[in-house]
Amino acid sequence: MISELPEWSELFGDGDPALEMRLVRKHGEPLMLLPASAADAASCLDLYPAQTAKARIARAILRALIRLPVLERVRLPFSETTPFAAFLRSFAKDHFPQFGALLGNPRVDGRRWIFLCLNRSGLPALVVKAGVSDKARELIAAEGDFLATLPAEFPGRPDLVGQLRDPQVHALACRYAPGSSPRPDRCESRLAALLGGWITSEQRIPLRDLPAWRRLADALACEPIFIRIEHKLDGLMVATTVMHGDLAPWNIREHRGAWTVLDWERGVLHGIPGWDWFHFMLQYAVLVERRSPGALLFTVDTILGSAAFQDYAKRTGIAGHERALLLAYLLHCTSVLKITEGSREIAALFKLLSDQWRND
Repeated sequence: MISELPEWSELFGDGDPALEMRLVRKHGEPLMLLPASAADAASCLDLYPAQTAKARIARAILRALIRLPVLERVRLPFSETTPFAAFLRSFAKDHFPQFGALLGNPRVDGRRWIFLCLNRSGLPALVVKAGVSDKARELIAAEGDFLATLPAEFPGRPDLVGQLRDPQVHALACRYAPGSSPRPDRCESRLAALLGGWITSEQRIPLRDLPAWRRLADALACEPIFIRIEHKLDGLMVATTVMHGDLAPWNIREHRGAWTVLDWERGVLHGIPGWDWFHFMLQYAVLVERRSPGALLFTVDTILGSAAFQDYAKRTGIAGHERALLLAYLLHCTSVLKITEGSREIAALFKLLSDQWRND
């Protein structure tokens, strides 16, 4: 069993098996570890990503199965003295917390485990992200460093409570944020308020000087379509804004009207206005709604034509340049981020939009 979870020994040691957990698989591969207790396992199901109707049904079935002796049981080596185990225990003081873990995609470079730790009452209290590979440690360090630069009152900032920087393991811990992910078709005003609150200065700076733009320019310096986009945006002055870099509904928790934004490893203090808005809407349309490239054109028109977005565009200085910035965002997805999920749809949408743009 431990061979299927190579990160486990880095996190909790490799001594005699001592910790019993339930293993949830997806397509035969380990997906989640849940506590042996049915009540605690149910509390940890918040880790299960459930954006689509199919995923929500799967989570409901899993919740029912927890109370039956059908899930695979595993006994794993466990020591409270490893640096990571000691890090978890430091937040519970007089006991080791019960926890569940979402294991991440084993085929992704920089795989990270997400732990949900429970308090003595069995309620979610702490979310901990941990990684052992070079890439995973780099991403966790970047996220922790970025969150530490944001003021506590920054809109949407999670409550960072600790970091671990061990040579073998990096981790960061945030207080659990309750709630569910917002639906893009029902939250435009809150999205506008959030991104409006991320504008850090009305003073304008050249778009070409922003780090994200420079990375895109370096990647596509010889591409004719990018050269045309760059020419169109030459001299554009924009307001400075924090950029999340992966602002999607599943990275947000909404509770009593307030949003907490998670997963800040791509966060930058001086980002490109509009890109987070595009990402929020298009990633949901592509990955959850599974819209065709033709239907995505309707999504684009909805974004760019909304009064809320137009107000944001005027505030940030991108009004009149929205389509060129959208094309640049799509190129950023395929050429800099090099996304895998939804890459075909994003590339097809780019072709449709660039053909329209050439004909304007």
